[in-house]
Amino acid sequence: GPRFDREVQATLRGGSVFYFKGRIRRPDGELRWVEFDGKRSRSGKGGAVVLVGTAKNITGREVAEEALRIERGRLAIALTAGQMGVYDWSLKDDSIWWSPETYAVFGVTESGFSPTREALRALVHPDDRQGLWEHLQNCVRNREPFGCEFRIRHPDGGVRWIGNRARIEYDALGAALRCSGVAIDITRQKEIEEALIESRRIAEAANQAKDRFLAVLSHELRTPLTPVLMAVDELEHEETLAPEVRGELAMISRNIRLEIKLIDDLLDLSRITSGKVDLKKEPVDLNRVMLDVCAICRSQIQEKSLKLEFTPGGEDCVIPADAARLHQVLWNLLRNAVKFTPAHGTIRVSVLRDGTDRCVVRVADDGIGIPAEALPRIFNAFEQGEAHITRQFGGLGLGLAISRALVELHGGSIRAESGGTDQGAVFVLELPTGEIGAPPVQSVPVAGAAGPAGRLRVLLVEDHADTARTLRRLLTLRGFEIAGAADVAGAILLAGREEFDLIISDLGLPDGSGCDLMRALRAAGNAVPGIAMSGYGMEEDMKRSAEAGFARHLVKPVGISRLMEAIQELMSGQSGPGESGVGGVQ
Repeated sequence: GPRFDREVQATLRGGSVFYFKGRIRRPDGELRWVEFDGKRSRSGKGGAVVLVGTAKNITGREVAEEALRIERGRLAIALTAGQMGVYDWSLKDDSIWWSPETYAVFGVTESGFSPTREALRALVHPDDRQGLWEHLQNCVRNREPFGCEFRIRHPDGGVRWIGNRARIEYDALGAALRCSGVAIDITRQKEIEEALIESRRIAEAANQAKDRFLAVLSHELRTPLTPVLMAVDELEHEETLAPEVRGELAMISRNIRLEIKLIDDLLDLSRITSGKVDLKKEPVDLNRVMLDVCAICRSQIQEKSLKLEFTPGGEDCVIPADAARLHQVLWNLLRNAVKFTPAHGTIRVSVLRDGTDRCVVRVADDGIGIPAEALPRIFNAFEQGEAHITRQFGGLGLGLAISRALVELHGGSIRAESGGTDQGAVFVLELPTGEIGAPPVQSVPVAGAAGPAGRLRVLLVEDHADTARTLRRLLTLRGFEIAGAADVAGAILLAGREEFDLIISDLGLPDGSGCDLMRALRAAGNAVPGIAMSGYGMEEDMKRSAEAGFARHLVKPVGISRLMEAIQELMSGQSGPGESGVGGVQ
């Protein structure tokens, strides 16, 4: 082309060396890269001036160099986009090379900054300098890849986070030669991580505040119910009561238990959503638990003149389960059937072993049924199908949601079936049989138990005046000797002055906790057994009371019959449940 001609003419006119690189087109139309290399010469004495040299085909080399240029361009784009820079640090002579992108990562320019060891040290945040250098030395010593994160003081006055990943090369004698790698600006990543940590902290704080609120709310709601429930329990056993008075007492008792159920449901939902439900599995006979539930619901069934048909399964309907939680699920299902079945209706309950790996419980009623559009939502919290259902039948709509969660914790499933409005409903509970372990080991009788109730001396620690007065009266009527205290200090004083066979203590006291009391007594060598009786009923409360030394934890309100049962269990050395929920108010 023209450029080639100009170069040739220039050399012929006065140049001595000729060099040209360019493309030529072959007769077949193919383009090739050619490199010309020659010099000017004469063809003889006084002859014409000519060019003598070589022409070399360099197409392959040029294609490779072009591809390399393209890849370098792409790499530069990727490094810039990823806020990454490449570096090479010679550990022999301490010289450092940075790619243009590395300068950008550190916020400096090639013309204004020289990447030396001292200059880099000045850039690194003072709090990270020593750790960064020690980490590099450890990597060299242990022949490990060099990776770390550190802060730099950015020229704009802020702080940036740099992530570093590098490989260290060694010579034949094992001496470190060079450290080559990438530096990445991870400031945004760190900001996101810190924001997530802060969000998690706020969420955990809110969750803890919610748990504290629910615990205090439970305590404040339950505590006033205790003396009322105990008084009603006692009056119901009075043989001289008129039938109408006995009916009024039954109504009071029923509504107290309904109030307790609402509180329990709220607390259970909180435990479940927080993942704080621990199952205490043991061999459980489904037939026995279902019979117990039927007995508990008998009064409500009789009030509505319902017909209950129960078909038990065989002796092989024994599963590994948490007996208290399973009782709660079955009670929810039967109570639900009783609630939504009109007077003179029928409820059919059956238990059976289905095959070899599961047991099935069916609770069927001929009540108001479930509309097809409500079936998918029936196990959601706060759902009872429609708003008028909630108004008509009451409740928070938590029972089925809690039941499903508890069943799933057992590895089972629960479902609802219904033909629609006024077509009744069927709830089907399936639980795995699994491997049945050994029955629970009976506990050793408590040392120092005083024997019959009449000889037991009890230290009652309760700051709620009505509860303390009612408990003292009812326990005295049953032959106990009672000494009372309203706070931790008073209880410790009494325990140091007199000997007791049993302590019954509230947990929330004016000057501390019932757990503080038990720990103080244990530290003084006093091993008197204790029953915690408190409105605090969260899993953590029960765990803390057990760790402090209480043998039982009863959740208020507690009926006198349940308290007597716990005392008899404890004094006779029988193993019993550590928790009393709805079943503890009987």
